[in-house]
Amino acid sequence: HVHGDQFFYELPKPLGALGFIIERYVFPLLYQHIPIIAISKTTKRQLTSIGLPSNNITIVYSGINGSHRVAASMPKKFSNPTILYLGRIKKYKRVDLLVSLFNEIVKKIPKARLIVAGWGTEASHLTDIIMKSPLRRKISLVGPVSDKEKKKLLSQSWVFVNPSIGEGWSIAVIEANLHGTPAVSFNVPGLAESIQQGKTGLLAKNADDLVDKICNVLTDKHLRDRLGTNAFQWAHEFSWDRSAKESLRVLEKTRKKN
Repeated sequence: HVHGDQFFYELPKPLGALGFIIERYVFPLLYQHIPIIAISKTTKRQLTSIGLPSNNITIVYSGINGSHRVAASMPKKFSNPTILYLGRIKKYKRVDLLVSLFNEIVKKIPKARLIVAGWGTEASHLTDIIMKSPLRRKISLVGPVSDKEKKKLLSQSWVFVNPSIGEGWSIAVIEANLHGTPAVSFNVPGLAESIQQGKTGLLAKNADDLVDKICNVLTDKHLRDRLGTNAFQWAHEFSWDRSAKESLRVLEKTRKKN
């Protein structure tokens, strides 16, 4: 995972700049001749962009838990159009942006609801924003959830939204897909790979477009069902068994070289 601009979102200016410089200029020197496993094509491109040789990098996608144990009959969706964010609450994830954009979504879909599940360094700040919002009764900040609660939320929500500035991949998207829930995000590194545009979810070019894409999924049942079916099939292409086997092949190849 290449952090890039995330350093400036998450750290004070001097530390953010230091982290950025180390990753961009020191890291490539240290790992120039070391085999690397990257979690996506996005990450491989980012690694080569900072100077690491492409032929030293092998892509091994992350798996997901329980990919072959999901019930054929999914729980019923929430009665109200429900948007879910589930993951860490960090500055670069921009969950606060999703909360602010929710105002525009409710103007178009008055019955819409937003659930935010997870915790992180920005959780307290986000709580303040939600409590001051006139739409606070339509927004639920549920905090950390158990595995059982997570599966229920992923299954029952209408759409999963990740407003991040970028990811290495996004297991959360694939977990949502595993439960038949399509995803919407910005067209940014990582998410533009874990979400298949127009097939398993939708990618937005800016904030207004993100609102439009979310509303499209919430109001168009045919679109939502088609994306959800494709997303379910897409998620079943990933497993930790496959990830382990591919990683072991890289390790064995490295062992033979040494």
